[in-house]
Amino acid sequence: MRLFWVVFACAVASHAADTQVVLDRCIKAEIGFVDSLQGSWQDQSYRNRTLVKHLPVCSDSKLVRLEDANYSQSNYLQITPVIGEPLRFDCAQQKSCQDGITFTDINKKLDASLRGMSVLDSLKAAFSKRQGHETSTISRGLSEEITGVRMQNAVVRSGEILRAAAIFPAGPNAGQPDEIHTFDLCLNAETHKCEDTLPQSRPYKPGEANLPFGKLPPGLHILYEVKTLPGDTVAIRTENRVFILAADPSWSAEDLDAVRTQLALDLMADIPPDGLDSELVALGVTLSHPRQ
Repeated sequence: MRLFWVVFACAVASHAADTQVVLDRCIKAEIGFVDSLQGSWQDQSYRNRTLVKHLPVCSDSKLVRLEDANYSQSNYLQITPVIGEPLRFDCAQQKSCQDGITFTDINKKLDASLRGMSVLDSLKAAFSKRQGHETSTISRGLSEEITGVRMQNAVVRSGEILRAAAIFPAGPNAGQPDEIHTFDLCLNAETHKCEDTLPQSRPYKPGEANLPFGKLPPGLHILYEVKTLPGDTVAIRTENRVFILAADPSWSAEDLDAVRTQLALDLMADIPPDGLDSELVALGVTLSHPRQ
């Protein structure tokens, strides 16, 4: 009987650990992560898990400020979307602290920031142009689920080195000091399939200011984390990847802010994979040319 309870207790503990792993991920799409916060917040859609910095925010999340003794109008929640600058929700100005912050609220905030940019109309016109010969599809990566260092999509200028601060939301020091990460940068994914090429692995040590790929050409690039599976010797690209849009230097800082917001909306939208490929390819083609 005693053995039965020991086995039962171990099974329960194992199930609890597995459940925690599941709760730390998104059942649906991940649309961002918690950047910073003040006050006690929970995600009601994920068994009321407590919000902490860098926790994923999902498309089905409902983020609520708990009405405890420490509740204050100075409380806030700041979310970094899949690309771009953080979006702040203040309890002094938003009823969402009581009703909850959802995908719709985040999407509206992004859309509002995009509408406020003077370059929106010309950018949308440029994005809508499809190049008939640009038929590349973007590699979806491998089916194995391999978690790794958290990265974010980036819109940068071509002719410059890719800075770690643009890719790692937790800063260039993310990870253990003695930990080495390996990455592959597939260049110009708007003109060829990354899956038809072998990864060119480059090591990166947390704390280094730049990633080891030299100056970026203009266009759409995909940064993959590279892993070697247990028992194997061949390095492969993993599902852990982000998009790097490198614009011709003629594009202004205001232009690039609008591109970041537009890309965030595209990545958060319920677009079929082929449709998202087309959007990203169009962006890469557009940004690779001088600003009209």
